[in-house]
Amino acid sequence: ARLNQDPDFKAQAITLPRMSFEINAMFYDGERKLAPTRKVLQTVANETTGSRNYFWVPAPYNIQFSLNIMASYAEDAVKIVEQIIPFFNPEFTSTVKLIPDLDPLDIPLVLNDIQNEEIYEGDFLERRAIMWTLNFTMKAWYFGPNKERQVIKFIQTNVASTVPASDANNTF
Repeated sequence: ARLNQDPDFKAQAITLPRMSFEINAMFYDGERKLAPTRKVLQTVANETTGSRNYFWVPAPYNIQFSLNIMASYAEDAVKIVEQIIPFFNPEFTSTVKLIPDLDPLDIPLVLNDIQNEEIYEGDFLERRAIMWTLNFTMKAWYFGPNKERQVIKFIQTNVASTVPASDANNTF
């Protein structure tokens, strides 16, 4: 709109180079599913109440997102991309402490593909924009609510040392 109102306006509307990201999709990853009855215990028990915190196993989700790089010059865009892609072969695994008092988890970040697009408006000397799009998949985990249960400190059992005569003839 600014260019239509004043075609002689020479200032850029945005400062380049510039980076942005966008979450494109989230979907459940059934291949990484764990048994839903398992618990994840926090490492520290609550000494004052005699209880311990736990979570049910987290839900595995894949989050697909794009990193967009926009530049006026091809050299600027390539320099940015060259600083990112050496870390992905094709994935970069980061150890992350998601919840306090819980062991860190390894979160893989997979580089799926890289796309390049050059946009021209007018001749090659004006209004040139170079776009690079890097598409990633993060293998994330979503945790449910924190639960608290009493710690079992004492168990009493009665153990019989002899077998009753009526059960002596039965075979197992």
